[in-house]
Amino acid sequence: MAVVGIAASAASAQTRLAVTVGFDGAFRPGAPTAVDVEIPPLPAGGPAQLILETSALTPQAGRATVSTTVGFQAVAGAAQTLSVPVVIEDLRRPLRVRLLVGGRPAAAADVALDPTRAVGRLVVLVSAVRTGLSVLRRADPPVVDAYVAADALPSEWQEYRGVDLLVLRDIDPARLSDRQRGALLTWVRLGGRLVVIARPGVALPAFLTPIMPAYAGPPQVLRSASDLAARYSASVPAGPVPIVALVPQPAALVVRAGGMPVVAAAAEGDGRVSVWGLDPTIPPLADWDGGTRLWAETLGAPAPALADPAALAGVLDLQVPADRFSHVAAGFLMAVYVGGLAIVRRRRPTLMGGAAVAVAAVVAVAVFATLAAGARARSTALSQVVVVQQAPETQVASALIVAATAVPYGGVIALRAPDGAAASPVAVIGDLSIRRDGGPTLLTGRMRADVPWVFEAATAVPLSASADFAASGSLTADLPAAGLRDAAVWWHGLVYPLGDLPGGRSESRVPGAGWRPAGDVVTDQRSPGRFFRAPGSQIPGAITQAPQPLLIGAWPVALPAFALADPSGGRAAGAEDVVLVLPVRGRPPVPRSVP
Repeated sequence: MAVVGIAASAASAQTRLAVTVGFDGAFRPGAPTAVDVEIPPLPAGGPAQLILETSALTPQAGRATVSTTVGFQAVAGAAQTLSVPVVIEDLRRPLRVRLLVGGRPAAAADVALDPTRAVGRLVVLVSAVRTGLSVLRRADPPVVDAYVAADALPSEWQEYRGVDLLVLRDIDPARLSDRQRGALLTWVRLGGRLVVIARPGVALPAFLTPIMPAYAGPPQVLRSASDLAARYSASVPAGPVPIVALVPQPAALVVRAGGMPVVAAAAEGDGRVSVWGLDPTIPPLADWDGGTRLWAETLGAPAPALADPAALAGVLDLQVPADRFSHVAAGFLMAVYVGGLAIVRRRRPTLMGGAAVAVAAVVAVAVFATLAAGARARSTALSQVVVVQQAPETQVASALIVAATAVPYGGVIALRAPDGAAASPVAVIGDLSIRRDGGPTLLTGRMRADVPWVFEAATAVPLSASADFAASGSLTADLPAAGLRDAAVWWHGLVYPLGDLPGGRSESRVPGAGWRPAGDVVTDQRSPGRFFRAPGSQIPGAITQAPQPLLIGAWPVALPAFALADPSGGRAAGAEDVVLVLPVRGRPPVPRSVP
């Protein structure tokens, strides 16, 4: 926690803010990062704003500022804590925090960012003591370790997106709100990795029971650990090692020591949950050389994202013609105005005539300004795509929303972010204001006429869909009511087109013949596959690295999306394309020939 002294606004007294960036000062650049600001008792209350400013480098303007504003009601004499998610890009400039009360500056702070806390994979340990992860500093690539208390865990699952592994050791579930519990469960199911250390005499958190791969059994003492030493290629320190014998679930992968299960792990949606009956964060295992391999095995390799925001933005269509009505109307009114001035000048070259000309000029300016505003609003383009990825065997899916907006004339643009989503620019092209006042997040910035601005948002949607390959090679899909259009099976760089699939349960034959190279599909501008290109190229991206087959198709539903803040303007206010990605259990027949 960085505590920064700052000067009070009107009074000569000093106010002190306590600012915490990310998890114990550690964060992932480009990912939503929670910044907690503790505001001490203030002498006066009233409407207040907390403004957080971060810097970013832009190719057009050089350096730009992204300011996030949160409105709240300050209470005189009462301390308050606000948690504000921000995206940090430029580590060389400090994070600036400003507090306004009643429109007047009340406090300001500059918080320096430590680059060493933002490089490498991030492991967060929830523990009462700040020790236990030092062994990770020997890892390659480097690992950043962070220690937090349970009540510091995020209330929004998106704020975990920069975390590679969360470890729960000392956690009192009573200190977690329902939102914190829900955020943790959602993050795990959408790809997070979680370790729960079972400790003798301490019950495992009950709210985690639905995702746990094992239950805690009785405490034991491990007197012989030869099998553990052999697995992790390092002898276990001499002497008794206290453990908790686990009772694993049937599908869990188990590591045994002395014949007892001490590690159990299983997939949960797109994520993974492990329970450890041994504790490598305290002696005698704190300095165990085998701990490095245990941590590396649990961390695993980072999973590549199937859809890249930059690649999605490159496929969106932003070709919007200028507003013809406004231009024709402006031309007609200009002709009328010029003609009227000529008539007045010829027939009434008097003081009254001059007054009439002045009135006509004022009216003309107002009319032309209205026409210009209308032309700009009707010419503003908003094109977007939502990629929905079902978490296997759960009732939740992740939704990545990417929107590109442009206007032929440039100027100010304002967008409302989808409800419940963490929104940010894919690339900063100028100063940007993000306002969060309890309702939809509003993003406002000024753009050039020739440079579109691309934004992204991540949210979760309730969904339960599945697909399976039978031994015969047929594909059984259980789809939402709307079904899928232009559906296809993707597998190891090959694509088998299925056409339109109905909602509900259906069966399709997938033979060994008829597969196409994925490179041909991503260049087809009518195929949902075009959204899975590599950034800046015409070849498939990370989708070819998926370990299992995927069923992909256009999903004809309306989902949360960006919208223009001016409801009268713009070509599109909703998602133009929604693409659904379903993992398929089993394997398709081996393709026999590819054209």
